[in-house]
Amino acid sequence: MNWFDAKNESSQLVDTSIFEPGWYDFCVTNCEVKTDKKNNEYIAFEFTVSSGARKNRKLWENIYLSHEYEWLESKSRAILKGLCDAKNIASLKGPSDIYQFKGAEYKIKLGVYKNKDTGVERNTIQKIEPANTETESDVPF
Repeated sequence: MNWFDAKNESSQLVDTSIFEPGWYDFCVTNCEVKTDKKNNEYIAFEFTVSSGARKNRKLWENIYLSHEYEWLESKSRAILKGLCDAKNIASLKGPSDIYQFKGAEYKIKLGVYKNKDTGVERNTIQKIEPANTETESDVPF
């Protein structure tokens, strides 16, 4: 057996371009508690688009319950509240409770944030709704 056999590998690269702003149907495909280099605990979420032109595209979001940067902690807690509210989860007693999110489906509105120092654009979660919610993009004109 070869260490690497190029004949059996895909040459398709992962699409890492940013999403256009708007609503997307997402499913939580993974979530786990991790610790960063400064010992801040966070939940690493992996979302996968479940329908439309971007089907199977991934979005990753780290949710900090506490962090030295207040703006990051505040943003993280707001996103986690949105995820909980959309699934009627009243509270999380501890890290083991995140299993409730795996497989959960949501409608998530994404925006684009441009880092003022680096100029790099990335997606940001702006709003979270239950999967069966009618959003403004679903309303016929």
